[in-house]
Amino acid sequence: MYALDYRVTLLSPTIVTSYSSDENMVRTLDYIPGSSVLGLFASKYIRQKGITEAHEDEVFYNWFLRGDIKFLNGYILIEDEYDTWNTLPIPLSIQKEKTGNKIVNVSRKDTRDIQTKRLNGYGRFNSTYVSVAELKKKINFHHARSSRLKGISDDGNIFNYEYLMPGQKFQGHIKGSREVLQNFKDMFGDHILGRIGKSKGAEYGQVEIELTDIYELEFDTDILNNSLWEKERSVFITFISPCIILNKFGTSDPSLYNLNCYLKKVFGPNIDFTVENSVINPILIENYLAVWNMKRPTEYAIDCGSTIKIKFKDFTEEDLIDALLRLENEGLGRRKNEGFGQIKINIAPYEEYIESTNKIEIQKPAGYVPNIVKEIFMSAIEDGIIELAKKEALLDIEDYYSYPKNALLSRLRLILNISSSEKFSDEVKKFSKPAVMQLKACINEKGVTLYQTFTKDSIKIVDYILGNKTAVQDQLIREIGLED
Repeated sequence: MYALDYRVTLLSPTIVTSYSSDENMVRTLDYIPGSSVLGLFASKYIRQKGITEAHEDEVFYNWFLRGDIKFLNGYILIEDEYDTWNTLPIPLSIQKEKTGNKIVNVSRKDTRDIQTKRLNGYGRFNSTYVSVAELKKKINFHHARSSRLKGISDDGNIFNYEYLMPGQKFQGHIKGSREVLQNFKDMFGDHILGRIGKSKGAEYGQVEIELTDIYELEFDTDILNNSLWEKERSVFITFISPCIILNKFGTSDPSLYNLNCYLKKVFGPNIDFTVENSVINPILIENYLAVWNMKRPTEYAIDCGSTIKIKFKDFTEEDLIDALLRLENEGLGRRKNEGFGQIKINIAPYEEYIESTNKIEIQKPAGYVPNIVKEIFMSAIEDGIIELAKKEALLDIEDYYSYPKNALLSRLRLILNISSSEKFSDEVKKFSKPAVMQLKACINEKGVTLYQTFTKDSIKIVDYILGNKTAVQDQLIREIGLED
């Protein structure tokens, strides 16, 4: 199996319609569904070929209907000045304390003594660290019109559009054989402009799509090498896209019983397992097929992020690894060519996680550091120390029960800006009796007056910062490795 990545950049506000129980609110999904990407390319194919009966075209049928090409969902990218990372839906089992910062896996850790809430959105897991992506949405207000021809609202009714803000980038995969994917790229090129989602004919939905080179998919055959497997002989299966599974009557049914029936077909008779724990959220799926100008029937599905914990009993490790990799590669359920039913094994198997800030350790370049660079760092360090002293002063001033008048504060600031610590102290001692009385009237909770602070206690701090700044700079330079 081969794949290529697609990257979607939103050039305008974009609405990928999601089910909403509020008739006055059109909500958007917070990812780019594979069905939307499929629809964009299918429409372009029809226009480029100039065909009217698309389903009778062999290539169209194979690519977009039979499933020779699978269009997977695109999720928000995490970007900073150094790198870009893909994200996946955060498993429902990964939750955050309501009153703290601890992130726990409720399927592994006993959380009866703490209150948790779902860690919503999309993230990148790296060992016991998780980076959560920031997704930007807004709401627009529009007038509801009984007639589109009038262009105005007769009764003043309004409705709301929730949309994804432009400028955001999403990335997903397109899977197929190397030959089919190469023909696909030859047809559409590497850069495609188009529209997706709702109200494409108005101000919404303009996107740019970039296609990468084709590569062979590689799967982690070391999938069972973790503490969860060693201790419990268990794995986590997380749905990274909605999964539509049918019951024996042919209707969509996201129940755990029905899911268990599907998994038995995947693992076969030689692998015995039980679903030990599950965190599943059912959702409604609605789609509109622009190619056929018709709406699909609403279906129930297992939502993104839903996670089950499976414990295995009787099996051979080779058979089990083969079944798990097949499940991850092929997916589960209906409409897999549109991105539904995609699965990942052990996205987040640990008991606890730490939220990462996405900062990357920067390695020093080889060779000597130029003097000009050292001078810049020295200046920055000095400014930082002075700012630290100011913060400490602000904290200290909260301990005082009263403050001098504004005129005296301005005079003190002026003297401080043009004087060294010793001169500042000497100037304060020369103040008139009313000014001194004001400073002595300002007493903190330890019984120390501002007059005492300005003429004695503060000298140690100011001298340390200003008088010994060279020693402080040299020490910090050694610590950050800028010495020759």
